[in-house]
Amino acid sequence: MQTEWPSRAASDPAVMTLRAVSAGHGGSTALDEVSLELERGTVTVIAGANGSGKSTLLAVIAGLHGIRSGEIRRARGLRVAIVVQRSRLPERLPLTVRDAVRMGTWAGRGLWRRTTPSDADVVAQSIERVGLNGLEKRAVHSLSGGQMQRVLLAQGIAQRAELLLLDEPMNGVDEETSAQIRRLIDEEARGGRTVVHVSHDEQVIGAAERLIRLEEGRIRSV
Repeated sequence: MQTEWPSRAASDPAVMTLRAVSAGHGGSTALDEVSLELERGTVTVIAGANGSGKSTLLAVIAGLHGIRSGEIRRARGLRVAIVVQRSRLPERLPLTVRDAVRMGTWAGRGLWRRTTPSDADVVAQSIERVGLNGLEKRAVHSLSGGQMQRVLLAQGIAQRAELLLLDEPMNGVDEETSAQIRRLIDEEARGGRTVVHVSHDEQVIGAAERLIRLEEGRIRSV
């Protein structure tokens, strides 16, 4: 069951709470009575072995995967953005960098409404923040893996959501790009966004402000 708080006051510390949530795929259980609270302006890292339930938990938080039991409470009107791994996208998207980042503004204005000057400013600022200035007209299929990951992050930033979800954003990128993504995540949290990201990176896990470690669908440490 999913419910909303009656208000979304800035003083409310939590943007979402999961209580004894279970979810699965077919006949298998991916999450087993998971409970957690996501607070404003914090960074939470989800860690665990392959098959431990990390991606399912991220999808449940995003509202993309149904639950079998438990309760999810979310702040009313909460906007959620999710950034997928680049490996999950078609290899030859007929898009430029600017086009791909502009897609992030659709969440706020709808697919068929015209782009506003404010949208254009958000797109430009998002591209600048991830360090891709000068590549706005480049086709995304011509980018390196690290550049493409930054495009996806810029797209997520452009959505201007209160809750930003990232599926292994540092996976397969070089150390410079990884460090830049970590800085951007910290900046987003300092700006008041709640950030949740999946990671296998021991450096990221060790420095996590808050860590959720999953094992066979259950939380082992928070």
